[in-house]
Amino acid sequence: MSRGIESMILGSILGEALKDNTRTINRPKRPVSDDIATLRAASERFSGHNPFKAGDLVTPRADSPIKQAGRPHIVLEVDPAPVANRVPTLHGDANRSDFGARRDMRVASTCDCDHGEIATHWVESWMFEAFVEVAPESAAA
Repeated sequence: MSRGIESMILGSILGEALKDNTRTINRPKRPVSDDIATLRAASERFSGHNPFKAGDLVTPRADSPIKQAGRPHIVLEVDPAPVANRVPTLHGDANRSDFGARRDMRVASTCDCDHGEIATHWVESWMFEAFVEVAPESAAA
């Protein structure tokens, strides 16, 4: 493929992407009042204590950036005095969304795979809520 054609294709793709972006800039997906209420609720959860203990079943909140919202995780341990790491170790660390995170809870979850591999990781408890098991349809009799 010649450079001219590549440039035209790339220009077309970038032009469309830019056009799509300008349509949504400064255009909230929902009312600003809803965003404010969501942010205030998040601030309250963040400022409060961790309501979970080892053995609790939890799930990432739907409004958190954590994957697997609605899927069970189990709390393995809770750090009663979590410390936010605010010392960057690599260039660009301070720009990462998890920089300064106050990870106060270690959870285990299964992967989205057929063999159910278990992964453990430290998380911020304010991004989780209690997992509520839904009764199977067969139990509704």
